[in-house]
Amino acid sequence: MPRKLNAPRICPQEGMKSTYHLQEAPDEETKIEIHILDAQETLIREIEGTKQAGINRVAWDLRHEGPTRRSGEEDQQSRQGSRRQGPQALPGEYAVKLVIGDFTAVEKFEVALEPGLEVTMEELELQLETALRLRDLISSLNTGLRSLDNVEKQVKNLEETIKTEMDDVPEEISRSLSDMLKKIVTQRDTMVRSRSAGYAAPTQLLGKLTGWLSGVSRAEVAPTSHQLVYFKKLEAEHEEAIQGVGMIVETDVPALNQILERHQLPTVFLAKSK
Repeated sequence: MPRKLNAPRICPQEGMKSTYHLQEAPDEETKIEIHILDAQETLIREIEGTKQAGINRVAWDLRHEGPTRRSGEEDQQSRQGSRRQGPQALPGEYAVKLVIGDFTAVEKFEVALEPGLEVTMEELELQLETALRLRDLISSLNTGLRSLDNVEKQVKNLEETIKTEMDDVPEEISRSLSDMLKKIVTQRDTMVRSRSAGYAAPTQLLGKLTGWLSGVSRAEVAPTSHQLVYFKKLEAEHEEAIQGVGMIVETDVPALNQILERHQLPTVFLAKSK
């Protein structure tokens, strides 16, 4: 099935646009992936392509991959087209790579700096470095929140099942499950604002990092020395939060499972982080 990837066209307002032609649509199991590679051939963005017979178009907004979302379903939706605001790509040489099964096609293109901007490459590189670090902190935090959400859901289900199936729930079980839920809520509230708290509540770590990523990526300008000092503070808060999640997942959950096993009850399953 011959396929062709046409040379991309750069549009300052809409980003890079490219087209590819399929003589016939591939089967449902065959994925079409659009890879954006930098000059070192590092994958910086992956977009899920359409696969209709004939002309197909894809657009890249000149941004790196955005942060991992808290919900896996949100991640899937973002790959299918909804935007995740990642850091702005630097001016330079790039390539768009079409991948359909074993078939690949590559076209190179260049991203140019908008005319009239008075900014050095060193400033842009510092901006990108900071933005990528912020993105990775957000991804790490959301992965931790996923773990907490997963444990909380299982513990709540266990509570309901035990209350339904046992006439007299052992006090050790009730207390252990309740304590676990309290620990999860306490830890999570340091990471993200509770939905029940309302917008008047203080912005927690995830909100600070997300706001900072948006601010750093908004204009072509390097962060100031004061901003970099504040960023170090956020990095320390992130490390503390991840350690808190690790304590729950690596210590508290296994301890709870030991108690559940003694009473011959189902245990909490910990999914591996992706």
